[in-house]
Amino acid sequence: MLKLVITGVFLVHLFSCIWYLTAKLDNMNDDTWPVRKDLTYASTLLLYWESVYWAIQVLTTVGYGDFGAATTSEYIINLIWMLVGVGFYQIVFGQVISIITAHSSNASMLEVSLLNLNSSLRDFLFRTN
Repeated sequence: MLKLVITGVFLVHLFSCIWYLTAKLDNMNDDTWPVRKDLTYASTLLLYWESVYWAIQVLTTVGYGDFGAATTSEYIINLIWMLVGVGFYQIVFGQVISIITAHSSNASMLEVSLLNLNSSLRDFLFRTN
């Protein structure tokens, strides 16, 4: 599970950087997200945190509507990030289900072993009497 959390944080960071890069590659024209959000002259740190906000918003499928795509590159990055997010959710849920299944399988095996041990002990005790 720790690997999944680290992977999730890395993916959010990676796509946040890519989101910021899309605006830089479009030369911060009027359609890019920093200009639309009136952050043209904001610090790089603020732009990074805005990008993290966008990445988490898209990953969690919340979509408040305050941060959308307007340029072609933004639409492409949004689509890719949504697909990566769906894949990430599938992996996370698969791992959680695997852990629960393994736990319940181990509990069932322990119960069977205890029943067998109990039965063997009864047979031994009745044979010795």
